[in-house]
Amino acid sequence: SDDGGENYSYNNRATSYIYAYRRINITVADKYQFDFDRRVRGEGNYDLLRAFLVPDSLSQNLTAGADNGMNSNNNTAPAGWIDISNVGIMSEQMGWKHNSSKLFINEPGLYYLTFFWKNDGSDGDNPPAAVDNVMVRKLSPFEITTLAAPHTSTTATLSAEIVIDREVEITQVGFVFGESESQLLDTLRMTYSENTFTRQITDLTPQTIYYYQAFAKYDGRTVLGDVVLFRTKSNDTDGTIDNPLTIEN
Repeated sequence: SDDGGENYSYNNRATSYIYAYRRINITVADKYQFDFDRRVRGEGNYDLLRAFLVPDSLSQNLTAGADNGMNSNNNTAPAGWIDISNVGIMSEQMGWKHNSSKLFINEPGLYYLTFFWKNDGSDGDNPPAAVDNVMVRKLSPFEITTLAAPHTSTTATLSAEIVIDREVEITQVGFVFGESESQLLDTLRMTYSENTFTRQITDLTPQTIYYYQAFAKYDGRTVLGDVVLFRTKSNDTDGTIDNPLTIEN
């Protein structure tokens, strides 16, 4: 805005280039996810928001009034600035929107997580940019999916699948399970050998809801799959089939 952010409005006939940033330290070359919510009205290619990860060595001109070559309708960022918006130019938008991008950062080091607002002095009467809920997180090199569990009245076969995104040494896999989603107290651990793994559990109680979740460990970290539930059948000898389980809001 043109008043230090006190009001959500700006003078369209003024020319301004504004930067809001947070210095962050990326310690490991790896894949990261960048998330934020934004509300930007602006005007096309002229009054707009951009989002970047700027290396410390290229951060000298993150000062109010510096256009860094992005003046008028020019919107090519300086070499080495990493766009984290997944969309580039953000403008002409009604209401809040969520942005999420996944990027591999090759060079560890200090960066400036930067939001750039440009007002080129053109005509109009639109609100500028607001940003909220900014988050950066390092992504696991794999995803784990907890699969549905075939089951009888007293047994179930737990299974899960791992999809590897990049090189990783998985040291252990397994499941946690129990009769309460908030208390998965029983743990089954296995040595990792292949990307689909299963484990049978026995001595379950008929017609009882159980919850379970797969996990995998690497480099001192634990990655969890979703929690899945199943309901054991009634006594297998009575000829009845499993009753459907209905979950209501």
